Amino acid sequence: MLEALTPRTYEPGGQRPGGWAHRVEPLPDARSRARLGLFRHRRRRSPNPSYRVCARLFVELNLLEECVAFGAGRAIGALDDGPSYHAAKVELLWAFGHAAMFTERNSHQCEAALRSGLELAQAVGDLQNQFRLLSRLLSLCTAAPANEGVLLEVALLADTVATKLGDTARHLRAQTYLGIAYHLER
Repeated sequence: MLEALTPRTYEPGGQRPGGWAHRVEPLPDARSRARLGLFRHRRRRSPNPSYRVCARLFVELNLLEECVAFGAGRAIGALDDGPSYHAAKVELLWAFGHAAMFTERNSHQCEAALRSGLELAQAVGDLQNQFRLLSRLLSLCTAAPANEGVLLEVALLADTVATKLGDTARHLRAQTYLGIAYHLER
């Protein structure tokens, strides 16, 4: 059942194919795969690419503690640094950063995960994930103000990425981020 689950394939509305109601069905399978994958990793040092799907499912179902505990937190270290695992690592860093932002008190750990994911997404030219990570980073910077200028710097980068993507909705979101950054940094 988990094989059919891929990140960002859901539709809003719950009952439609791929909606939220259909996300609960693979949850037991995701939990067992995450546990089994971590067990196998400790024994054989072999990464499990389904970690990213499990972590995304935990975030989508708002199981943030579970995502931090074994869906993403420990799984990040389980992946090799090879190019075939870049997408999985970016997904896990985003999931961990997102979940940790709402569950952990250590915002430095959350920010480090989001920035690591951003650097990796920039290295491979993944604009979609760059914007997604920047959005989370902006939320974190807004909630827990950091050094002066960081919020504006991240908002400007989000605007640049949105322009490169050419997506009107993302560009408007980036403009909102800029407005918030200019307002808060006065």
